[in-house]
Amino acid sequence: KLSKRSGIPWVAEFRDLWMDNHYRQYGPIRNTLEGILERKTLKTASGFVTVSQPLADILKVKYPKPTEVITNGFDPDDYESGLTPDPGNPVRIVYTGSIYQGKRDPSPLLEAIGKLGAEKVNVTVDFYGERLALVGDLAEKYGCRENVQVYPSVSYEESLRIQQKADVLLLLLWNDPREKGVFTGKVFEYLGAKRPILVVGPEDNVASQTILERQAGTLMNEPGAIARQLLEWIKSKRENGMVPPPPADALKGFTREEQTRRLGEFLESIISEGRRGK
Repeated sequence: KLSKRSGIPWVAEFRDLWMDNHYRQYGPIRNTLEGILERKTLKTASGFVTVSQPLADILKVKYPKPTEVITNGFDPDDYESGLTPDPGNPVRIVYTGSIYQGKRDPSPLLEAIGKLGAEKVNVTVDFYGERLALVGDLAEKYGCRENVQVYPSVSYEESLRIQQKADVLLLLLWNDPREKGVFTGKVFEYLGAKRPILVVGPEDNVASQTILERQAGTLMNEPGAIARQLLEWIKSKRENGMVPPPPADALKGFTREEQTRRLGEFLESIISEGRRGK
């Protein structure tokens, strides 16, 4: 209404999609009404913003309008300088978030730790967050309960400090084709922490592809392969006091300032297009 009254274009931003959000769990009546509402609302927009190319492609098919991908990001000022892993501790893997069995599931990593034999004492996994009751049961199942610690949720600031002091950061992705365009904000926190990332989940996901393309980590789902990688990290820490960090350019383009600049340029283009159309 404001756009129509003022003649100023408006842009719809989707950090998650509306009707095409696969987490929606509503009945046919609500879906029908919301589908009508979505079409009525978005037909007046001058453009769209969303977090990944797969989601942008969905929007472009439904509504052929200018669409820009603006990812989440991180702020370098949120991170403390000088925070690094303790060289005298075992390889410390950290996960911040929730656990969903059969979806975001740490079982391959825990099974891998259980396969390490005598080297098992040189790895720990710390989980911080909610819905983590399952973790202890899984650790018992795979014979690595003494390697796993579960902690309650912490503040955002504390979670960043914890991530910086980790040797490796764990990213769990849901192996579902509908997750292909889901770009969780955790990815950018992890990149900002400048620690290598172990991804457990599908390779054809925007988060996985970004981490692999930027050499910010590794993706593995087979416990045997993860166990071999753990032994490499153990050796590296034993010999060098650390697990090698990602390359410096792995962070390029993902600060909030850089993403906001791109958003500003897109909004300027929408304004210019509106002027030409008058």
